[in-house]
Amino acid sequence: MSQLNALVNAILDDFYASRPTEARWLGLHRYDGLVPNHSRAGIGARVARLDEQTTALAAISSDELNDDERFDLDLLLAQLRFEQFQLTELRDRARNPIAWSDDIDLSGYLMRSYAPIDERAAALKTQAARIPTVLANATDVLDHDLSRPVIETSIDVFKGAAAFLRDDVPLALAEAGATVSVDAEIADALAAIDQFVTMLEHRLETASDSFAIGPDLLRKLVYYGELVDIDLDQLLRIGEADLERNLEAARVTAAQIDPTLTVEQIFRRQGRDHPSADRLVAEVSNVLEDLRQFLIDHAIVSVPSESRCLVEETPSFLRWAFAMMDTAGPYEDESVESFYLVTPPEADWDEERREEWLSNFDRSGLPGISIHEAYPGHFIHFLHLRDVASPVRRMALSYSFIEGWAHYVEEMMLEEGFGGGDPRYRLAQLKEALLRNCRLVASIKMHAYGMSLDEATDLLKSKAFLEEAPARAEAVRGTFDPGYLNYTLGKLMMRKLRADVQSLEGERFSLRTFHDRVLALGAPPFALARRVLTPGNESVL
Repeated sequence: MSQLNALVNAILDDFYASRPTEARWLGLHRYDGLVPNHSRAGIGARVARLDEQTTALAAISSDELNDDERFDLDLLLAQLRFEQFQLTELRDRARNPIAWSDDIDLSGYLMRSYAPIDERAAALKTQAARIPTVLANATDVLDHDLSRPVIETSIDVFKGAAAFLRDDVPLALAEAGATVSVDAEIADALAAIDQFVTMLEHRLETASDSFAIGPDLLRKLVYYGELVDIDLDQLLRIGEADLERNLEAARVTAAQIDPTLTVEQIFRRQGRDHPSADRLVAEVSNVLEDLRQFLIDHAIVSVPSESRCLVEETPSFLRWAFAMMDTAGPYEDESVESFYLVTPPEADWDEERREEWLSNFDRSGLPGISIHEAYPGHFIHFLHLRDVASPVRRMALSYSFIEGWAHYVEEMMLEEGFGGGDPRYRLAQLKEALLRNCRLVASIKMHAYGMSLDEATDLLKSKAFLEEAPARAEAVRGTFDPGYLNYTLGKLMMRKLRADVQSLEGERFSLRTFHDRVLALGAPPFALARRVLTPGNESVL
């Protein structure tokens, strides 16, 4: 339908122009150097355009559309309405300074060789010059009364951004042979970040410990973001039931490993069995190859490319994380490689700190992390996304689908036989599931039922078996990212979708065909996926 196509193309062009940070992440480098206009006037203008666009889309009669067009129309409407909610009701840009950090992030110009280094350096220079304006807008838009844990985390985030600009950007550009000078722009950006951090520190003096968005906004976040219309009490009961299911499974599995030890003791013992620092990249590479071959041999999901997920040491400017996935966006043309980045301990660390860091790569947990990040998690998902023809499905990616798929496959791979039934792998997988369970429970209880930060920390210590520091960090994340409930929510919706399709198809059901059909939809809210895969049955939970 030409009318719909023209309207969709115009809306997508406006979307990317308004959100160039996301456009670049998808691989649309014509938006290099640009930043969004999130001034008060810019936000108001964007909201007005969203009103016009949703009205125009809603006026199109679905009777004139084929199934694919109707799906894309509903998906795009959901995406725009979610953005409206974020800007007008959730007001994340006003409540959360961290929401502004992506707009000053320059790492994408250094991570991928999608163009000659001087071309990328010139784009970096352009965006760096705009950082003072971004932070001036942030200072104006942010509420004066901000939450203490959110401010404290924000200060750390922006101090880290300053260290990256000051230390890592010049070094990375020099190592790549760039001839474009960015010194003046970096100096101005650093001054702006320093001023922004000072402002946050001043607001910290009068900050409150309150952070909850409240039950109404949390329920709307789940509805507009994931199209899940559910009472929070019901969602909490579902999440707590899954938490208890996984706790009991952890106790049973731990007893199979060693009935004389507690679950916590076995976790600590498994953490001591890890690759040495100099063997880390090689062992991770071997795990990935084993996983990839398992997908093929056991008909789990189609592997649409011979391209491998490449394992490399994390570059110096990203070494705060022990492992991360840098997946090529669906529109990348030149730099199509995807990198699984792993960070060995630093050479100048003492032995205790090195050992603590390497415990993150224990041999029981490493396959699960790699399943989530690569095979068949995010890497395989984004390989399929590159083959999706619809530009709407390439752009409108839901939190619960992306993380729900990656979390679902951790358990699914073991159920299909990966690891040969070794209970150590199962226990490691359950540890990750318990963490995600606690995120859901903590999110709902913190934002809708008055749970304190200390109580959330205790929950994560007692139910996810985390030590004090990581438990506190997970609880703090929940203060500014209530959407992190979507890992478990998405996994549960994915498991129900699979069960319902399997019940519908009976003996005709094929796991690989099912997974391929799911990924061919992109990453829509599961309510829309069900319209295609289980027509007439749209119950997501």
